[in-house]
Amino acid sequence: MKNMRYLIGMACVTSLVFGMSAYAKPGNGNGNGNGNNDSGSSSTGSSSTTDEGSVSDSVTVYVNDKKNSTYKITLESNEGNSWSYKVEQIEGRDLSHWDLALGSCLEYVRVTDDGEKKPNGDPSNADPGEGADKSVKGSPLIKWDTQGGTFTITLDANYRKGTVSVLAKTGTMYGTGKITGPDCSLQEVEVCDYIYAVHDKGLNDSQIVRYKDGVIEPLGPSRDGYDIEGIDITLNGVMYGAASDHGNDPGMLYQINMLNGDFIEEEETDCSGLDGISVNPSTNELWGWSQTDGLVKVQESGCPTVIAPPANIEVEDLSWDNAGEVLYFPYNVGSNPDSNDAPKPHFLGKYVPGTGVELEICEFQAPEIEALEVNEEGHLLVGYHDHGTQLVTVIDPETCEVSGGIE
Repeated sequence: MKNMRYLIGMACVTSLVFGMSAYAKPGNGNGNGNGNNDSGSSSTGSSSTTDEGSVSDSVTVYVNDKKNSTYKITLESNEGNSWSYKVEQIEGRDLSHWDLALGSCLEYVRVTDDGEKKPNGDPSNADPGEGADKSVKGSPLIKWDTQGGTFTITLDANYRKGTVSVLAKTGTMYGTGKITGPDCSLQEVEVCDYIYAVHDKGLNDSQIVRYKDGVIEPLGPSRDGYDIEGIDITLNGVMYGAASDHGNDPGMLYQINMLNGDFIEEEETDCSGLDGISVNPSTNELWGWSQTDGLVKVQESGCPTVIAPPANIEVEDLSWDNAGEVLYFPYNVGSNPDSNDAPKPHFLGKYVPGTGVELEICEFQAPEIEALEVNEEGHLLVGYHDHGTQLVTVIDPETCEVSGGIE
C-alpha cells in the first residue's frame, strides 16, 4: 500500500498572514529506506504602513545640476497585482527617463505599460547627483523614456507593500529616492481558510499543495530531491519549509511562495535534519525538532538545543498553542520507534518554557501520528500514518477526547 504524507500550515490572511505550526498527513516521515512512499510532516507626501513601518507613497527626487531639477513620483494606486505611478516635473530641466528598481520582483512583472525591463540595470551614461544612490542603476528595473505621466505595471500575483527605489535622469545627471512598491517575498492571500501542505510521494520528493472545501490544489511542480518534513508561516507572512535528512540539504529552510509554490529563497541553518517546525505566535521565533538534537531554536546561531531528545521515542511534528505558552508534540515509542506498525502506543507530550517537558499527557492505540497543528479553538489537528481518507482528526489536549475532522 502506498503511504502518503501531507505537512500542513494553516494561514488566516487579510492584511497579515498568520500561520500556525506544521501539519502532516499519514505516512512514514523517518525515511527508513524501505522504498515505500514516506511521510511525516528623502521623500515627502503621504505614507502607507508595511511590515517595515511607514513608507512614503510619494517621493521628491532632486538632481544636483545647475537648474536644481526636481521631480515628484507618486504611487497613484495599488489594486491587486496592479501598481500605478505618476511622474511630474517640479522645476529645472525636462525629464529624460525614470526607473523603477524592482529587484527580484522584475521577473514577476507581466505588463510594463511601455516600460523596458532592464535585468542588469540602467546602462545610461549619467553621473549621480549629490546624495544619489549609485546602486540603483545596477539593480533590476523598469525604464521609461518620458517627460512625465502615469505608468502602470502588472505582476503575476498580489504582493504586499514594501520599499523600492526610483531614479530620475535629466541631461547627464540623475537623482534617486525610495517609495512604496511591491515586495515579492510577501504575497497577499485574500482568504483565511486555506490549509497549506507538503505531499511527499516518495522518500525525498515534495509537492507543495493547499486545501480548501474538499479540494487539494497543487502549487508548482514536485520538487525531486527535497525531503521537506515541516512547514509553517511566520507572523509577517513568510512560509518556510524545513528539510529533513533524506534530501539535498538537511536542515535547510526554504521560503515558499504561497500562491504558486515557488521556492523563493534558501536559508542555511546550523541544525541537522528537521522533522517539524513551529512559529511561536507570541515571539515569532521558529522552533523545530531534530532527531539528533531534540527541541531546537532553528534560526539562532549554532541551532541551540532546548531539550535533548529522550531515548527510544520519535517526534514527527510540533505546534505552539495560540498564546505561545505551550509547545505540543506527538511521539512514537518502543524498541523501534521508527516502525509504523499499528496499533501500538502513541503519545502526546508538551513543553512549557520555565517548567520543562511533560510526557504522556495523552495516549492513543492508533497508527503513528505524523502531523500536529493547533486550530483557532486551541484543539489539536492530527494526522495518522496510513489512515485512508481521514486528513485530520481533532484532539482536545485537556481531555484527550478524539473527534472527527476533515475527510
